[in-house]
Amino acid sequence: MNLKDENHISTERGTDLTLPHEVEAMMKNILAYTDIKDETNLATSKWSSTKSSAEELLDLLKTGYSIGLLINVDNFKHNKKSIFSTPSHWVGLRGISLDESNEEISVNVFTWGNINKTWVMSFAVFKDGYFGYVAGK
Repeated sequence: MNLKDENHISTERGTDLTLPHEVEAMMKNILAYTDIKDETNLATSKWSSTKSSAEELLDLLKTGYSIGLLINVDNFKHNKKSIFSTPSHWVGLRGISLDESNEEISVNVFTWGNINKTWVMSFAVFKDGYFGYVAGK
């Protein structure tokens, strides 16, 4: 890897996370998607309510979008808010559902090393560990 590559942040400069514009480029150049939406925030978790975020994601799935979620994987895996949440992982969203009476959200995802995984977490944990999405079709 060229450390001067402006499209990739090396570990020496802070992180080795694939950036949203790189995910967009893969969707465009590899998957030939022409309609791509980037609704990510690398600095803070998403500010929308869990319910409105889930409804937005479900609408995208229903209208044929493929979705990459940017998350803090420890929040999602352990149903626990981090002291300081930062984005750490991309997962492909397969499905999402809400249990409003228990304030829980269930996300079914594709992730490296564990092809199909479902995580159930509280609304607060989701909101703390969700940094948005890149979607395309």
